[in-house]
Amino acid sequence: MEIVTWTIGPMDNNVYLLKNGFEKSIVVDPAWDDDFIVNEAASKHKPIGMIILTHGHLDHCLSAAYVKEKTGAELWVHELDEHYLSENEKKAKYEFGLDFTATTADKTFTDGDVIKWGDDEITIIHTPGHTPGGSCLLIDNDLITGDTLFAGSVGRWDFSGGDGKLLFKSIREKILTLDEGINIHPGHGPKSTIGHEKQYNTLLKMSDSQLGL
Repeated sequence: MEIVTWTIGPMDNNVYLLKNGFEKSIVVDPAWDDDFIVNEAASKHKPIGMIILTHGHLDHCLSAAYVKEKTGAELWVHELDEHYLSENEKKAKYEFGLDFTATTADKTFTDGDVIKWGDDEITIIHTPGHTPGGSCLLIDNDLITGDTLFAGSVGRWDFSGGDGKLLFKSIREKILTLDEGINIHPGHGPKSTIGHEKQYNTLLKMSDSQLGL
């Protein structure tokens, strides 16, 4: 499956478009530029037929309601993060001065679920810690990590619902145990590989006590 990356918005979010031989595409974590996402997919790639969220923070789903309405795409999110789709409206308005349109998930997933798209499969790896329902998407040799793991860093755990111990447990047990050649596509920042992060990400070499957890 081909992965197209768009870096969008004031937080430099990586929005991913997944496409293969199937007639429609999947958008992961749509945010910030509603029209660009819908129109770019339809005009230069393939129309969007599914929306998948790695987690429910508003900067990763700000455009979800719009994309869903304009394309008729199904919206998928982990069952533990579904509540963000309605709760983000107040947070967006009062903390960031943003308009957030509340919406609902069409389907929820949990750890180990497999989403089939044409001839490809997307395996859900539940990696809580940044949010309770934070999840990574494994597609062959590519892993979309959302805000769980970045190149040279990890996701924050000081937000409501965050848990540092759980975040590092998720990374150590569910991500670093995968093949070192797998490409990492994070929610922000550049790509990496699991092998590179195991060798050079200093946070991953620290114990919980060293991390203050």
